[in-house]
Amino acid sequence: MISGLKIGLLDWKKKLERAKPPFVEVYFRVDKANEYVDMFAYLKFHQIKFGLHFWGVLKSGIEPNFLSRHKWIQNQSVMLMQTAIKAGASNNCVYVNVHPGALRERIIDLDKSEFKIANLPETEIETARKNLLENAMRLKKIAEKYGMALIYETLPTNSPIKWLAPRCEENVLAARQCPIEFYEDLAGAGCFIANDFGHTTGSINMEVEKYKNLSREEKRDIVKDYLFDWTKKLAPATKLIHCNLTLPPFDGVDTHSGILAEDFAKGTLPTKNELIELLKIFKNREDVFILNEPEDRHVENYMELCKILAKI
Repeated sequence: MISGLKIGLLDWKKKLERAKPPFVEVYFRVDKANEYVDMFAYLKFHQIKFGLHFWGVLKSGIEPNFLSRHKWIQNQSVMLMQTAIKAGASNNCVYVNVHPGALRERIIDLDKSEFKIANLPETEIETARKNLLENAMRLKKIAEKYGMALIYETLPTNSPIKWLAPRCEENVLAARQCPIEFYEDLAGAGCFIANDFGHTTGSINMEVEKYKNLSREEKRDIVKDYLFDWTKKLAPATKLIHCNLTLPPFDGVDTHSGILAEDFAKGTLPTKNELIELLKIFKNREDVFILNEPEDRHVENYMELCKILAKI
């Protein structure tokens, strides 16, 4: 595995000078593409490999969505993704990572870091599955034309309303994001997967009626087994890992916890030992990039990730 660091338009140079990673993933806003010129020049000069984590907004304010029942949303999403693929190819990046979408359309505000459900009909699950595969094949051809690896990131079923605010019951949006089963279909169609451990953990919601009578320990055991099972299933197609941890309650929302001692002390899933066992699935996989996305102390978390990987 090739360990790396997440960077954006703020403080990127300071982080890189401290960490000196061989690889980074860039929080890439298509609408601000011109603001990344200096960053990309620095990365190329210092021979740091980098991937783009795609973020964009359709003209209507809707989040890009390849699952959507609405053709205009599908088509605009593909066009915007094509712009990101071209930007990645022209800057010699190694991949573009994308969130595939959801059954419910969301309005997204990247400046305020918040979501809300759009007033549009929800997509039925089998229609969503069909649409995702069709659009993935469209994008696969585009990505291959530009020599770019396109990667689809696992998603939690729910999302926060304000993603920089503390996670709580009032900050949960029932988004019905891309079901985990769809990633098996993508893998079977020759697409690449990004396994975000926090997102994969959040793709099962233990706060629904089905599990309400289980103890906290029983819920944790189910979620842990679920994370390991899906990680193994998707491993052959996995090219990127977001090594994020999650805190209870397991309500279908990820928490982006770090991997420092103080994070593990809060009762994360996985624990440090569980994380080591999980990562052993990818032992000797030189084709897999890995980073974590903590809410703060990015460089310290990167250095801890390097220590953990050294134990495997």
